[in-house]
Amino acid sequence: MLSINRFFENLPNILSRNRGKSWIIFIVLTAFFAVGMGRFKLEMSMVSFFKEGEPVKNAYDRFRAIFGGNEAVYIVYEAKDGDVFSPASLKAVRGVQEELLNSRFRVQDGNNSSLAHITDVDTIVNASYLESSEDTLISREFIGNRIPTDKVARDQLEQLARRQPGYPKLYFSDDLRFGGIMIKTDFNAIPEESALPDASDELDDQELQFDDSDELADEVDVYANDYLPRFKKTPIKDYLPFMDEISAILEKKAYSDHLVFYPVGNPPLMAYAFKNMMIEMGLIMIGSLLLIILVLWGLFRSFSAVVWPVAIIVLSMVWVMGCIGWSGLAMTEMYNIIIFLVLAVGVADAIHMLSGYQYYRFKTLPHQEALRIVYRKSGLACFLTSITTALGLLSMVFVPIVPLQRFAVFAAFGVMAAFVVSVFMLPLMLDVWNPISKRRAARIIERKGSDHLIQRFIRRFEELSFSDHFYICCFGNCVGGGLRQYSGGIKFHREPEGGGGSQRLLPYC
Repeated sequence: MLSINRFFENLPNILSRNRGKSWIIFIVLTAFFAVGMGRFKLEMSMVSFFKEGEPVKNAYDRFRAIFGGNEAVYIVYEAKDGDVFSPASLKAVRGVQEELLNSRFRVQDGNNSSLAHITDVDTIVNASYLESSEDTLISREFIGNRIPTDKVARDQLEQLARRQPGYPKLYFSDDLRFGGIMIKTDFNAIPEESALPDASDELDDQELQFDDSDELADEVDVYANDYLPRFKKTPIKDYLPFMDEISAILEKKAYSDHLVFYPVGNPPLMAYAFKNMMIEMGLIMIGSLLLIILVLWGLFRSFSAVVWPVAIIVLSMVWVMGCIGWSGLAMTEMYNIIIFLVLAVGVADAIHMLSGYQYYRFKTLPHQEALRIVYRKSGLACFLTSITTALGLLSMVFVPIVPLQRFAVFAAFGVMAAFVVSVFMLPLMLDVWNPISKRRAARIIERKGSDHLIQRFIRRFEELSFSDHFYICCFGNCVGGGLRQYSGGIKFHREPEGGGGSQRLLPYC
């Protein structure tokens, strides 16, 4: 411990002697992490919670390889006329369906539409049902282009829909006020390599016999269970333009005059989270920084004592976000916690050092001597609090949940980054601009030292605590006799101590 204390005591002098090299190293590292911020990726899908190679993840990947993705937008719509089978409602649903399907192929400014992620759209209009005729099964469109125009036809259509086992509560509610549109997507289901090959490709130019069907099924089954495909992870920012385009279609007067839409599902949730999270995070960060600035100004009454802690906080955030970006790992919404953890640690370390520095400057110590003493007294404390916090966070790497493991690693890095930036760079920053100007230092020397406003305020409470009318609970005895107790407490009195009128507080014994 003594060697660590000596290291921190000598640190301001070492940094001051190597001021140019220290600034260059710091600027290069900050630029490196700033570039890495551009590679930051945010992912909030359920896939991100599983490790590669886990049985659940493997089974889910095989499912996606065979059946496609399972992320869908389910649009609940309410018929304004109260009947989803009315001609106006059915025409509006058919219009939405056709526009969604046709918009998948739209190209604008050389870029494909975000709706290209749509793989299928299911509505009551294009739904199909099976009809048996003697020994034949016939698949028919439920509505198609045959929009009912009279009440009799509508009632027949409603009765037929209620008899279909998969229609109620999917395409319409029991009271016929609400309907549903299912939009299937390929989010998180686009293969990185070639897609799962069609078994029929292996049978080109071969003659199939009925007795070979079992063998073919076995081959396909073995292939599906052995093959582990990899899929592109959809970044959260891709959901927002997708939902914006869907909303633009739903808000068209031709559809909104007859239907009220309520989109639900993972894509709408991700788009809402991304859009509002960015806005709210920005507001919270601005509010936090403003509050910190006000507190710093109230404590130190110096622009430099406000600028440097805020700069340390911002630079620490750049370091941790850049580290996440360079790692290539996607983060969940837990990165918000890392940001505020870095903010708390960075501002705490900076205020700890600044308050000590200003205390010793008020005691008429010169700049470098004040730094040396405060680093000797506080450097080890800041280091121990940072390292123990980082180790505590790292303990979560043993939790078998990927987002928590990544949070543990980068949160620990963020805590140590805040410590390094605040402790190692603050002396250099104070060499450039410190809270005690030459004029202010001269006034302090003329007054032969003084206390800070906050210290004077605390000392008033100290005097109140040790006044003659203050009682404390105590159990035990004075050396050489019992304590004189009053109402279950001990009464203190003042006695002169030395010269200059100083006094000390002693208990009555």
